[in-house]
Formats: sequence, structure tokens, C-alpha cells
Amino acid sequence: MIDKFRKTTLFSLLMAFSFYMFACHQGTALKNLSPIQPPATLSNDITLTKKPERPELTMTKNDITMTISYWRRYDLNLKFNRGSTTSPFYYEEAWHQGDKVDVFYVTIKNNRKAPILFDVTNCKIVDQDKNEFGALSYEDNRKRLEYKKGHDVMIENGLEESKKILLEMSVADGKIDPGETVEGFLPFRQVKHRTKEFNVDIPIEMVPEKALARYKKIVFSFPFVHNLAIRMAQPSTIRF
Repeated sequence: MIDKFRKTTLFSLLMAFSFYMFACHQGTALKNLSPIQPPATLSNDITLTKKPERPELTMTKNDITMTISYWRRYDLNLKFNRGSTTSPFYYEEAWHQGDKVDVFYVTIKNNRKAPILFDVTNCKIVDQDKNEFGALSYEDNRKRLEYKKGHDVMIENGLEESKKILLEMSVADGKIDPGETVEGFLPFRQVKHRTKEFNVDIPIEMVPEKALARYKKIVFSFPFVHNLAIRMAQPSTIRF
């Protein structure tokens, strides 16, 4: 147990130091980096598109193309936590880990000749220790916010905004037709501090193209790494 703790601590320190050296080299403070990033090495079926703020991972399976990127809390606050609106992804550092969120932006394009089905409640994050962190539906997120913040006009405005921006809402009937592209934010329960690496698993069910054929489920699994030192250096929740 002690050896395992030492190895975990050493790994965390090495990761923090490597990110610190990278930040110094780039002239970027840790608070300006993202605590969640694609890993250095990817499998051949995943394409990385490097963007200054949010790198994107793209995967195509069975004529379905999915793209995902991580949004850090500061960027979400900058976009949504302003004026008379509370960000639908709002949380405070003092909150329990299970009441915080990690948020991704996902795009799904159906190039098949038949519809595909998407259910937000089947999506999850799985870390290196097999811990699972479920995706939040609109209703889950509503309960989370109202439990922690109550229900006032700013929370109501934030929840109304979430209806426009959640991936779940762009697939309101759970079906993506042939040739259709849907996109939106997909929030999850925040990963634990000791999480080092994890996969975002997004299942898709394919409606058969031929009558009497069976439905088939495939899973798009995107790898990411988590850095606690950068997480702890992130700016506090603020209103713009």
C-alpha cells in the first residue's frame, strides 16, 4: 500500500513538474492551461486537431463521425456566467466532488443510410482505476444546481440557456437521422483528484438498414489525461 502511494505521489509530482516546465517554456501560467488534455500518444483511429484553446479528438466508426473537446471552467464561466444568468455548469471549489462537473463539447455526424440513437444517460467517464463518472442529463443538472444554489431568476436563466446548448437537447427525440449533424455540451460528474487518465465513453445504437436485422451498439471511447496541479491552479468561479 505504501509503495503504491509513493508511486502515485511520484507520478503526480512528475506530471506536475512536466506541465510546469512546459508552461515556463511557453510563457504560460498553470492557471491558463487546461487540467484535461488528450494524451501524447493516440491510437490510429483517432485524429487530433490542435487548437490554441481546445484540442479536438475525432473518430469515425461505421460511417459515424464524432468529435470531442474539453472546456475548462474558466471558459465556461466567460461564456455563460454573466449578467443575470448563472452558468448551467456552475460549481464552487467548496462543493463536494460529486456536485462539480467536467464538461465536453461533442459533435456527432451520421453518414449512414439509417438513423442512429443517442442516450445521454449511457455516456460515462471511466478512469484508470475503473471508477465511473456518469453524464448528466438536463434533469440531473437541474437537480444539481437547485440542490446547491436554490432556484432564483439567475438559475432559471441558466437552465433555459442549457436547453439551447446541451447535446442532449439537440437530439431531443434520441434519434439522429441520416445526413444529420448534432452538437452540444455534454457534462459529467467531475473526475476524482487522483485520476491520472480516463476515457470518455459515448455509446451509439445503430438502427438496421434492412428490415428484421438487429440493432447494433458501438462505443466511441476517447482518451484523456488529468493533471491535478493544473486543476488546483485554475481561477476561481467568477461572474463576468
